[in-house]
Amino acid sequence: MEEEVSPQPSKTIDLNAEDSLREINLTLTVGQIELITVLIEQNIQPKGYEMIKLVYELFQRLQIPEVFADSTEQTSLEAFD
Repeated sequence: MEEEVSPQPSKTIDLNAEDSLREINLTLTVGQIELITVLIEQNIQPKGYEMIKLVYELFQRLQIPEVFADSTEQTSLEAFD
């Protein structure tokens, strides 16, 4: 007999909370940024203006400049300036 798996409750994020508005600097490799981008594209379903705005800003910040795409040397870039 197969067990029915109930979906996990979604986490509520207060986008206007002081901690949510605090910016951090984070250095990632191009591969890590590409992975995060794919995960966001395939899994996030923003609802409401604030979440749509958040996702849009994430994609803007995670864009990989073309200069890094052709680079043969190991390079990381700051995703969150």
